[in-house]
Amino acid sequence: MLNRRHFRVKVMQTIYAMHQHQSDALDKEEKFLLQSIDQAQDLYLLILAIFTELRTKEKNYLALASKKHLATPQERNPSLKFVNNAFFSILDNHVAFQERLEKRKITNWKLNDDCVLFILDEIKSGKAYAAYMESTTSSLNKILILLLKFSHIILLQMRSYMTI
Repeated sequence: MLNRRHFRVKVMQTIYAMHQHQSDALDKEEKFLLQSIDQAQDLYLLILAIFTELRTKEKNYLALASKKHLATPQERNPSLKFVNNAFFSILDNHVAFQERLEKRKITNWKLNDDCVLFILDEIKSGKAYAAYMESTTSSLNKILILLLKFSHIILLQMRSYMTI
């Protein structure tokens, strides 16, 4: 969601641009303001969409690993704790979120799955992930803490993705 601070910044940017160009074309500036708000909302949706793609990639990996001929016991019966956590389930089952992604045509992570795989590998190689997988309880708070710990990896990868 966009908060009041985002709106204030966008309004101030619009007023400043209008003042710099010394124009009275309010329609043009209103269009610019609405476009920049839409872009900020798209970025918010893009950030949330990576979590659904992380879940999808991990599900696919676990399914393929369990079908290997020389699979280890851990690969034959993998822990589905990461894949079946509450946060991912909420996002996957949220109809309005899925509709908004389709409406805004946000499929960036599906097209560039190498970024998602890199982020997933970084998350899985961390100590926080190992601690989460070994814990006996599974709660929404624990997965959110795990994802917050790796948010810097996600944001750095998104920043490099946006500059491409």
